[in-house]
Formats: sequence, C-alpha cells, structure tokens
Amino acid sequence: PEKIYPVHIQTQETRACPPPQTTNVTSEQNATWKQRFQELEMFKFQNWHCDVPQKFEENPSLGAWVARQRVQIRVWEEK
Repeated sequence: PEKIYPVHIQTQETRACPPPQTTNVTSEQNATWKQRFQELEMFKFQNWHCDVPQKFEENPSLGAWVARQRVQIRVWEEK
C-alpha cells in the first residue's frame, strides 16, 4: 500500500504536514484523498480560505473530509 499524509488546514494556507508515523492506505483511498485535496484547493481558490463548513451543502463529502483532517492533525500534534 501507498503511504499518505494528512492535510493541515489553516485559514490562509493548505500545506502537507508529515505525521510522526505514516498510515498505510489502499490505492483507492489514496485516490479519494487526492480528489478531496483537489476539491479543497478549488474551494480555496473560489473563497480565499480553507474554512470549509463541516456540513457544506455544495459538497458534503468535502466538508466531512476537512473535518476528519482537522481531527487527525490534532491527534498527531498531541503526540
């Protein structure tokens, strides 16, 4: 399996944030992650920020994905 890193989402930037340990994922999961990241980049381009609401009506999957990324980065920061 490929390795993947979470996204650290801040108000004015999106950057890769390598965790202490990587997570093994399938190619399908990796493709989905990359798709959501591209959606986030488009959201940022259109809105000038990455504060996607958790229940984003235009793209519920993106809102849920961003919320999971925020939780995951907090978990890794606490380690």
